[in-house]
Amino acid sequence: MNSATENSEAIQWVLEKISAANRVPSPKPIPVFKFEKTKDEKKKELGAKKHTELELWKTWNTGGKKPEHLEPLLKSMQPLIENRARIYKNNVEIPNAAIDFEHKRLAVEALHRYDPDKGTQLGTWVQNYLKKANRFIQTHQNVARITEPIAAKIGKFNSAKAELTERLGFEPDAHTLAEHTGFSMKEIKRLSKDQRKGLIASGSMDASPAAFLSSRDQEVIHLIYHQLTPEERAVHEYTFGLFGKPSLKPGEIAKQLKMDSSKVSKLKSSIFRKMKPHLE
Repeated sequence: MNSATENSEAIQWVLEKISAANRVPSPKPIPVFKFEKTKDEKKKELGAKKHTELELWKTWNTGGKKPEHLEPLLKSMQPLIENRARIYKNNVEIPNAAIDFEHKRLAVEALHRYDPDKGTQLGTWVQNYLKKANRFIQTHQNVARITEPIAAKIGKFNSAKAELTERLGFEPDAHTLAEHTGFSMKEIKRLSKDQRKGLIASGSMDASPAAFLSSRDQEVIHLIYHQLTPEERAVHEYTFGLFGKPSLKPGEIAKQLKMDSSKVSKLKSSIFRKMKPHLE
C-alpha cells in the first residue's frame, strides 16, 4: 500500500471520528406518570355529574317528557343501570338482554316518579328503585311459566287483536276475535272485560298497551326483546310504548322511523311470529 492510500484512509478515519463526536444522541423519552385523581377532584366530578343529570331530568320533565330529551338522561345514567344489572347477568336463567330490558324499564319508571322536593338525589332514587328488579328475577327465572294455559289465552287474545287491527284497519269485534282464536264468545267477553279493567286501572285511557297487559304478557314483551333485530326493536318499542316512547299506530311508527308502511307491517309480523311460541 503506497503512502497516498495510507494518508487517504487515515484522513477518512479522522473525519469519521469527528463526525461521531459531533453527532447529538437522540433524547430518551420522558416517562409519563399518570396520577390518580384526588378525593376532592373525584368529589367535584361527581357533583358536576349529578348537577348535569338533574338538569337533563328537568329538561325532560318540564318539556313534555319527550323521547329525545329522555335519551341523553338515560345515557348519562347507563353506568349506574349496568352496575345493577350486572348483579344478575350470567347468574340466573334469564337472557342478559331481558335483564337489561327490565332495568332500563325500571329506570324510566323511576324517572317518572322522581320528586326532587323530597330531598333525595336523583341517582340515589334511581339506584334504589332498580332494586325492584329482584322481584322480576325471582318471579320469572323459570321462562316456561309463560306457557301456562292462562298466559297462553291472554297472549293469544292480545296477539289476535293486534294482528286483526293491523289487517283490517280497525279494532275487530267479539265475533271476529272468536272465529280467529277459536275461543268461545264467553271467553272473548271475559278477556275483553279483563283488558278493559286493566286499562282503567292504569289511570289513563291513553296508557301504552304494555301498561295494561297482564304481568305474564309483559314478561313475553321483555323476554322477546333480545331476540329482535335493531329495526324490530325500534318498532317493538313504539308499538308497546316502551322506554318512554309513545305508543304509535303503524302509520305513525313508519313516519317516526322514516320507513315505508309496508316495512313496518313486515317487521310487526316478524315480531309477532317470534312472540307466538311463548304465547301458545
